[in-house]
Amino acid sequence: MSESNFQELAKKVDNQLRQSERQMFNGKKDEAVALYLEAAGLFDQAREADPANAQVKTLEQKLSKLKKDLEKRIGGPIG
Repeated sequence: MSESNFQELAKKVDNQLRQSERQMFNGKKDEAVALYLEAAGLFDQAREADPANAQVKTLEQKLSKLKKDLEKRIGGPIG
């Protein structure tokens, strides 16, 4: 996978995470979880494509934080 494709994928992951967070704050928990799970799937693709990329760690941290926040809001584990 080329660097530009990785960057495009990383941008999609980041956008999905922001949308998920917005939905969570708007009280739309089901939509937030669905967007989170979609972002997690895209992240896995990005990590497989270029595991050494510096953005992988940043995105991983964002995913982890959002997962904790979502689990706290819905009162249980997700994906």
